[in-house]
Amino acid sequence: KSVIGMIHVGALPGTPASSRSLREIEAQAVKEAKLYASAGVHGLMLENMHDTPYLRGGVGPEIVAAMTVVARAVKEAAKIGYRHIDTAQAYQNERGVGEGIRACGVKRADMFITTKLAAEVKSYKKAVSSIDQSLKTMGLDYADMMIIHSPQPWTKFGEKERYFEGNREAWRALEERSEEH
Repeated sequence: KSVIGMIHVGALPGTPASSRSLREIEAQAVKEAKLYASAGVHGLMLENMHDTPYLRGGVGPEIVAAMTVVARAVKEAAKIGYRHIDTAQAYQNERGVGEGIRACGVKRADMFITTKLAAEVKSYKKAVSSIDQSLKTMGLDYADMMIIHSPQPWTKFGEKERYFEGNREAWRALEERSEEH
């Protein structure tokens, strides 16, 4: 069994929930990665949901700051032995994860990268586009594992509609893309 830990990257400077400097946020992420390593955790997820509303409008200082923190956390995690990094379209940190993977000094083939289709992707066409966008955003040729983040869109979670057909279509796109690599 693999055990995955989550590093919560705090609210970034310049956003409403921010109370710490970029260096403090980065130091906390590295501290958490080292703590997980000492506890025998096999992989890391990096998450920052505080800033999601502020990171949607193009590349501004908040996005640059977020991706810098994520990339440094991934590099530091690889340095202390982590080889499984988990990201997702919903976390909006794929760019930083990809930067960290490319810069960490570990061969890509020796890393295991998981990402997830956004929960709202419920068609073949959207899934193909979404897969391609994740790889482009990360700057990687492939992800080792890509899954559907949720069987229902987050805004519809718990409702009666189960999205069986949309999930089958998204899964078909994932299978086809997997066979290409």
